[in-house]
Amino acid sequence: MLRHRLLKAAGAAVALILASAGSHAQEQDKLTLLVGIWAVDPLTPWVEQFTEETGIDVEIQSFPFRDLLQTIEVRASAQADDVDAIFVDAPLVPSYAVRGLIAPMAPYFEGEDLTAIWADATIDAASWDGALWAPPLNNSSQVLYYNRDLLSAAGVDEPSASPSRIRARRSPEIDRSTIWPGHSRL
Repeated sequence: MLRHRLLKAAGAAVALILASAGSHAQEQDKLTLLVGIWAVDPLTPWVEQFTEETGIDVEIQSFPFRDLLQTIEVRASAQADDVDAIFVDAPLVPSYAVRGLIAPMAPYFEGEDLTAIWADATIDAASWDGALWAPPLNNSSQVLYYNRDLLSAAGVDEPSASPSRIRARRSPEIDRSTIWPGHSRL
């Protein structure tokens, strides 16, 4: 049920993103959407529906996460005109907003209760200067996974609150070699 609601919210957000790029598309009857490879399958039905309803074709260009960020930065630096919409990682919203790479999305969500769809923290992450600049779909560290056995063996209580409270409880005796490479060490 939750997955369905999240996918529905993601699809609606993509439809809004594409609609916001619509004025450019009306000139050429095509939009280019840059997304992470993980987003293609869930977004494709929404993109197809957008095309059916508007007659505007959408080219989805997908990239692994690291390549997506580099592609956006390179095309932005080059002031490329071949990108109409991007899938924004929420922590990058202020940077993209300041540089004029994205436009405020708040008008497209007017009258909607965003807290019924997304958590307050993700809405805050996707906002800058008092306005919503991106649907809070991509956000780093939305879920914390932990190994109860490792925490128990290290004498650390299971997390029950924010990362800062978890860090405050961190035991210096934890064997760091047991942490997966590339993962945060709270």
